[in-house]
Amino acid sequence: MQPTISYTHAEYTHSPLHHTLTMYVGSSICCFAVLDAEQVVQVLQKYTLPHNDIVALINFFNNNTYLQQQYNHTSIAYSTEHSTLVPNAYYNYDLLHTYLNVQYGDLHQAKAFSDNVPNLKAHLIYRINKELVRTTIRKFVTATTCHIQSKMLQYNEPTTTSTTLQVLYLEDCVVAALYTGTQLQCSKTLAVTNNDTLTYQLLHMCQAYDVHVDEVVVQLSGWLIIHSPLYNALYKYFTHIQFMQDVELTTPNDVAYEKHFFTLFQLIAKN
Repeated sequence: MQPTISYTHAEYTHSPLHHTLTMYVGSSICCFAVLDAEQVVQVLQKYTLPHNDIVALINFFNNNTYLQQQYNHTSIAYSTEHSTLVPNAYYNYDLLHTYLNVQYGDLHQAKAFSDNVPNLKAHLIYRINKELVRTTIRKFVTATTCHIQSKMLQYNEPTTTSTTLQVLYLEDCVVAALYTGTQLQCSKTLAVTNNDTLTYQLLHMCQAYDVHVDEVVVQLSGWLIIHSPLYNALYKYFTHIQFMQDVELTTPNDVAYEKHFFTLFQLIAKN
């Protein structure tokens, strides 16, 4: 299997006990970055896999050279089709499966998880395929895991008084969060089918909370480039679009990646 993106730092020395592995696992995308102690990106690889093919994903884990070591720290973020944000006042760990089964139906081959989102006084609950969970635990013994949506809600909270629509684009999905000032109105993980459908879903988020498109600032991050088909589709309706540039990682300067591309790995690396 060949990566769609592959980068290795010119002075990279394989030393996993001194490096951090950050990984994103989606429905059809798997990517990871190896960071050194100074948060410099040493290795970056991205792969496209058959949609929701757990066997292909596990084979990828078992055969990729960089994933056969135990790193100083490993952080893994998932995206899932279904997730629910539950206020702490109504949260009960013993009822995780019940919450999800009521909303999305029973799924026997999945295990329920929850992420604490302390700034919202809530928990994000979601389900991951059991075989994938077993493989992850066996291969990455000390790894911490989370949902990418909870990371975004916890660490990308806006500080402005304007209305903001944050959009983290990950090719197989988009994580979106609508804020009025610092108040979260809505957050969703949306599957990417086509550009127009995704744009309409984002418009609907705004309309549902009486937010006019001329008033909202769209903050883009992830693997979206200017003048791409999706960017152009968004620009038909949203007049205020900006890319998030607040990236603390030291990113490669010898490859043509924009800084906002690395917001994903920065989010995953945060504790």
